Amino acid sequence: MPSKKTPSQNSELPEESSSESDELVDSSPDSVPETAQSAGTVVLDEILKENSDEPEVMPAADEWAEVTVEDPLEILEDPTIALELSEDPVRLYLKEIGQIRLLDADSEFRLAARIEAERLVISLQKLVPEGEQRPYHSLFATLIRDLYVAWERLGEDVERLHHGDLPDLTLMLAEAQLLRRQWQADEPSYLRHYLDNGLWGKDPLWETLVRQAFIVFMCLYLVPAELTEKLAWQIQRHGHLPDIHSFEKRLPGEEELAEEMDGIAYRADEANQTLIRANLRLVVSIAK
Repeated sequence: MPSKKTPSQNSELPEESSSESDELVDSSPDSVPETAQSAGTVVLDEILKENSDEPEVMPAADEWAEVTVEDPLEILEDPTIALELSEDPVRLYLKEIGQIRLLDADSEFRLAARIEAERLVISLQKLVPEGEQRPYHSLFATLIRDLYVAWERLGEDVERLHHGDLPDLTLMLAEAQLLRRQWQADEPSYLRHYLDNGLWGKDPLWETLVRQAFIVFMCLYLVPAELTEKLAWQIQRHGHLPDIHSFEKRLPGEEELAEEMDGIAYRADEANQTLIRANLRLVVSIAK
């Protein structure tokens, strides 16, 4: 875990003439402190039974369990199945929902992070002055400042609660950047397990710490992709965030940041749809 040392001084960001030029500058002591039960997959054994009075125009009910595909709507490629289901939309709905995985706690945590991160960006967007020449740069610069403020407050909360060490910033960044690519992972969520000590949802003081840690996680998730490698190198080498001004100077141009915004919105929408479908699947499972 990152040590609680702070660098002794700042320096300007070096020119990009060598490999060392990619290093983000150490931060000052004043500006940078150092240092969400798997439900598994529940498959419906049999959604509906065939009515004995109906003609046999499709597989029998006990054969439905064998019709398992990654995309539930692929079952419509079979003409006989499509014909039957077109006459029974309830069967189609239940069959499709039956193919959806129930979510474990780590997956719910990651999906919630995607959704809340977009809400954070939308709230920051409202703070950008009207007529700003570089609105996206202004937004992401504010995001970076929020990251530093939340990290500092998180350190204060950890110290006040005598919790021990701060969460590992390198592991938080790695998990946050994995979330940009996918929300499903074999490994458990590092941050959720760090926060889930039995006090989450019970102790108001711990809730404050959770809130600051989650803000840090969302900000790391929202850091533009081209900055994450340099950021990870800086944290691994020095154990803390780089100088904030050096970090802001590394922000890409407006076009690249606009693409980042599109990606944030797309991933949030995907997360929202996944949660809705999983909740419907849970309702069907309970009703069954």
